[in-house]
Amino acid sequence: MTMGFTFPEDQGYEVVYTPGVLRWNRLDSFSRDYVTLVDSGDWVERNYTTAAGSTVLILQSPSQELGYILCDRGDALMSLQLNVNIELLSEDGGVVSAEYQHMTDEQINMVADSIDFTVQPKLPTQADVDAQPGISQEATQDGYTVQLKSVETDGYVVRILLGITAPKGTALPDIQFSNWYNALTPTSGAVSGGSGTNRIMDDGDVKDNTADWLLIDSPIMADGSMPFAPGNTWELHLVDIVHSGWDSVNNRSYNDTLAEGEWLFPIHFDEQNGDYRELELLSQPVSVQASTCWRMDGTDVTDVLETFRVTSVKVRSMSIQLTSNGGENADFFHFYGASSYAVMRDGSRVEIMNSEFVEPIDLEKLDYILLADGTRLPVPGN
Repeated sequence: MTMGFTFPEDQGYEVVYTPGVLRWNRLDSFSRDYVTLVDSGDWVERNYTTAAGSTVLILQSPSQELGYILCDRGDALMSLQLNVNIELLSEDGGVVSAEYQHMTDEQINMVADSIDFTVQPKLPTQADVDAQPGISQEATQDGYTVQLKSVETDGYVVRILLGITAPKGTALPDIQFSNWYNALTPTSGAVSGGSGTNRIMDDGDVKDNTADWLLIDSPIMADGSMPFAPGNTWELHLVDIVHSGWDSVNNRSYNDTLAEGEWLFPIHFDEQNGDYRELELLSQPVSVQASTCWRMDGTDVTDVLETFRVTSVKVRSMSIQLTSNGGENADFFHFYGASSYAVMRDGSRVEIMNSEFVEPIDLEKLDYILLADGTRLPVPGN
């Protein structure tokens, strides 16, 4: 899909095309990020001049939930993401139906008119970053204090624990940051993909205005390198604390902003917060079954299994890497009704989800890896 962006070609923007997907990256801005647009064939783009005189690019699609308003500010690209096709759910006799209410051009123009696109971004310098304190760090914005409690990595997966303190008298609900999925970015190099998750955790404090928040991220670097290698620095840039829920009266989800602000934590990786040990479990190739897809026969869901030749299985404290002769999209770790585990010497098991352990393991106490097809891969010497 070709998008006719009108921004100057010398401003450092890169358009990346993949099958069915368009991404554009800001190459030299402080916060590297990308947006993925599914090529649904009905995207509409138009330029609009706001009431304040700013020229913006508006992107919307009748079949896509989100639309975008973009404004070139020279050193950075201001972007506003909004729900342009609101989904209204209703129920009649136990049958749930959905109806989409599309925003009109006039309504989207009104949104653009309400935003001050004349704001000039102030980009932190290296001196600003160097002046930040090391772990442990904390900052307070809009009455909410965020503390960087701990960082752990095996080089490929990172677990970042934050302490959240709300104002006294405020019960802290299940919260997250509005930009949590793209909050962690490298100071050098480019990210081509990956996955992440977050969850609120009990901090052991009886106070209802405090809790711990755990971010787990496993990015894939464009050059194939180890993302959190010793010596690398990443930036955790968090924006706005929100509470998401479901409005049963209006049958739709909502996001309530509890605190507005930005929290920036530079994180340097080294032997102090990284366990870079790695175990190779195979001395020769083995045959392993993996799920390549699934089908429904009318009564049950059945995985389609194929056998692949596995040449390497590397285990780290937080992740596992399996190399095979094909099966790039095959799932070796989870079938319908069967999972893979790290089995410890005391008999306890830690489940593997998407090539990651749900909790970090002690490599010295690992007995064997049990794959979903029943294959046991013992630690050498066991």
